[in-house]
Amino acid sequence: MRHQKLAGAADSCVGTSSITPLPAPSEPSPLSGTSNMKAINYHVDDKNLTTNTAVEKYRCKAVAAAAEGAKMSDAYTLALNHIIYYDLKNHTINELGLSSHQDEIKASLGVDADLPMLDSRLSVVAFEVIQMMTRGSVDDVEILLAEKLIAAKKAKDKRMTCLVKLLTNYFNKVGQSLDTTEDTFVSQTIGPFLELYFDSMNATEHHASRGRLEQPGSFSSSSASTKRSYSSSSKSDLSTSWYTLQPDYLLKGLFENGLKIDVFLAEFKKPSAKPSQILNDKVKLGNLMKLMVDRLVFLGVPSPVVCGLFADGRMTYTYKMTIKKDGEYEFVELGCFGTIRCTSDLMSLPIMMAYFEQLAEIVKQTLEKMEIKLSGEVIPGPLALLPVPVEYLRCSYEYPSCVSLSSGSKKTNL
Repeated sequence: MRHQKLAGAADSCVGTSSITPLPAPSEPSPLSGTSNMKAINYHVDDKNLTTNTAVEKYRCKAVAAAAEGAKMSDAYTLALNHIIYYDLKNHTINELGLSSHQDEIKASLGVDADLPMLDSRLSVVAFEVIQMMTRGSVDDVEILLAEKLIAAKKAKDKRMTCLVKLLTNYFNKVGQSLDTTEDTFVSQTIGPFLELYFDSMNATEHHASRGRLEQPGSFSSSSASTKRSYSSSSKSDLSTSWYTLQPDYLLKGLFENGLKIDVFLAEFKKPSAKPSQILNDKVKLGNLMKLMVDRLVFLGVPSPVVCGLFADGRMTYTYKMTIKKDGEYEFVELGCFGTIRCTSDLMSLPIMMAYFEQLAEIVKQTLEKMEIKLSGEVIPGPLALLPVPVEYLRCSYEYPSCVSLSSGSKKTNL
């Protein structure tokens, strides 16, 4: 029946392959949502509509309005559209009287980008393997790692599998000289994390010291058109542009019609490296992340967030950047940890994993929001109303700024 489809569109949660339906407090939820990169499909069963929760009351109003061919009141329309499209942080949960289920709902939706909880099991396994590395033979270490990997895969323990893969990767790297080239330093320290958490991410492509940011106007780009844009008559204009800079690592999300968005980048310096350029890497990182946020604003992505990483040869710093209101950006340091230089440093792997999981979650959320934005589904009938628009954001043409460490009230240009 037609009104079933309309109601489903009106009260489904944001539909992605990693999102599960909202459970009703006392009975199975009638909602289910699935999606892929090209479309988002909604479905609803016309039953179990008698619960007394605020969500179900909104839902019943939507079903009744659709069945009668009537138009919902603005209050219901705004609330429903806000929940569907933009309340990715579930601030509406408290307003709808579901605060007792907040943790369960947020866990099922996976919308938090907070630092994951540390798992003591990972530290125990890391310590066991390190002890074997320092006391046992190479064969003993390889056998132990193989046993741990098999056990983790049988248990379908993703975090343990990641840890064992990292330990295996670093086993032949630790202790080698890191000061030869920047590429060698990256390969032996940060490289295994990039390969594990970003290189294999679905619907993405990565570039090592070769990629450039997508320009604001390149809404449907391909590799050929991108090359032409940099060799066109506007080359003189681009010569002083930030878009000519090539990050040491760049991750792009891939969408229909060749559309690409930049979601993560990294800058590296090998130990004891002397600055050979006017622009230092942290300044470069901050300004490129600003341009990445600007393009998401131009594309209409709600609550745009990008992330980045800077390794100076001794410490590694992780960042995110977003824009909260017109021309005001937030450049936030998420974490700081040492690089892997020797066997004992491998005890830090569980903590480092948590920071990279945090970055990967931010990237996935940005890709999901872009996917939802591009779906462009139009719901027929009385609920065919535009979603509540995000706050109109205007990008700044100034350099980004950050709070000075010496004074909380002062801001310093990057």
